[in-house]
Amino acid sequence: MEFNEVIKKRRMTREFSNKEVQYCDIEAIIEAGSLAPTCNHLRQWDFVIIDDRMIINILAKCVKNYSSSASKPKNPYEDMCNYAFPRQQSMIEEAQFIILPIIKENSLYKATNMFSLMHFADTWCAIENMFLKATELGLGCSMHVPSMEEQNNIFNLIKCKKGYALTCIIGIGYPSETAYYPEEIEFDRKRIHRNRW
Repeated sequence: MEFNEVIKKRRMTREFSNKEVQYCDIEAIIEAGSLAPTCNHLRQWDFVIIDDRMIINILAKCVKNYSSSASKPKNPYEDMCNYAFPRQQSMIEEAQFIILPIIKENSLYKATNMFSLMHFADTWCAIENMFLKATELGLGCSMHVPSMEEQNNIFNLIKCKKGYALTCIIGIGYPSETAYYPEEIEFDRKRIHRNRW
């Protein structure tokens, strides 16, 4: 798959089939993440891979489903909310693998400047690389950004050390044939500025 095609095909998948995912594909996804740019070359991240079905099901219950207030969606954003919010647990339960990108907490929650967020930003670069590699392999990814309560419950489950933060929960699997992909909101090119605002 050409690089531009990979970028255009990458979408959030919230319904997975039960087709088995090979562990070597997960290793390739992690490797792609580990090649992301990092501040000072520190690569201050850890990845917890979960494929134990019992742990995945318990982890899913650590996450809350949300309801959308838009009963009749009027735009792509409301359509996405209606579809995605109630699927926060099921998209984790249906995934063949879960990846938890974890960073040293440092001053993440007391950031005084952008530099103190460098490891957080680095991890999101890694996550995007992972999404792109998964897309190239024909796999889909879901993503849930946890609340503090959800993070604490998940860290208790996986016995994570203190002083770390969970950036998101990534579910990986083959997309279901009936998976729905809400319409994308196109980027407004008027928001590109040259030389000055």
